[in-house]
Amino acid sequence: MRHGRKSSSGKFNGYKTHITKDVDSDVITNVDVSAGNCPDGEMTEPLIKEAEKEYQVKTKSLCGDGAYGSGKMRKDIAEKRVELISKAPTPRNTGKLSKNEFDIDLEKEKVVCPEGKVADKCYQSKNPEGEVAKTFVFSKEVCRVCPRKDECTDAKNTGRTISVGAYEQYLQDARKIQKTDEFKRIYNKRRPPIERKEALAYPAWPSQDQIHRKKEISSSGSVYCLSS
Repeated sequence: MRHGRKSSSGKFNGYKTHITKDVDSDVITNVDVSAGNCPDGEMTEPLIKEAEKEYQVKTKSLCGDGAYGSGKMRKDIAEKRVELISKAPTPRNTGKLSKNEFDIDLEKEKVVCPEGKVADKCYQSKNPEGEVAKTFVFSKEVCRVCPRKDECTDAKNTGRTISVGAYEQYLQDARKIQKTDEFKRIYNKRRPPIERKEALAYPAWPSQDQIHRKKEISSSGSVYCLSS
């Protein structure tokens, strides 16, 4: 399958390019191609391993957009002792109060809503890897009389629920870091050059007419840069 998305409304048929670039020398250290429906983060490990094996490039840090900032990605990268400079993904917009507005204390297994009420139930489940995810549930009696109920939930049989995945701690840490001036300085400095570096490859690619005619190649690449 080679059907991909640039956004919720933008679609394309073809492939994605994945490029890594050394921050100091501006040299491209690896290039790979994936199907259009391949999540960007899944190409990270192959690119790192291949760059080290084929070109003796040892990765110390990675910088990329939010597509590389998932909790699982952060866990995998941390286990490789590689620094990840990427923004944590924004919770899905449901039109209700965001999960980020709730105080989530993982150590105490406690979730407090913006109105100061505490979730009274917690259910656990495991993903295929055996990692634990939790769902915190607020009392429907508490939510029913809350002045902000309509902003928060449409649930009729329960109160508001908050899902906490197996990688929540990594995401919490990332959101704290990305608020710092140091993160903003590095992130804003490194990202634009790799975007421009990818653009240099465009003249060698088929024209837009050929792309639309064949519908087999996509000029929408997902990229990130590295320091090695």
